[in-house]
Amino acid sequence: MPHVSSTLTAAQKYTIWEERIPGQPESVREIRIEGGANTASKHFVTLDGVVTQVTDEQVELLLKIPAFVKHQELGFVKIHNRSKVDIKGLEAEDKSAPITPKSARKKRLAKPMKSEG
Repeated sequence: MPHVSSTLTAAQKYTIWEERIPGQPESVREIRIEGGANTASKHFVTLDGVVTQVTDEQVELLLKIPAFVKHQELGFVKIHNRSKVDIKGLEAEDKSAPITPKSARKKRLAKPMKSEG
């Protein structure tokens, strides 16, 4: 069964739209991909991503949704077609991730130090 791993901070609902009446798109199906990477909760927290089990049909639909494809291109979501999920190569966090002591140190080290005097 396929899986989608996500390093997005929030869950995403990807929507399939149809125009049953011309000019009036209607939501016909939603696929929810869990988020929550880089956030603390009472559940198991992983820095590498949250995994959502999907069906083969849902994978086909997701690949037709421009927002999902864009998230995939940016490295925030990845489709896995095996039972063991390999989360290497995903972005570690998105811009909405909360600041942690580790990320604050990383940002501080990236800035050049001002000389005193």
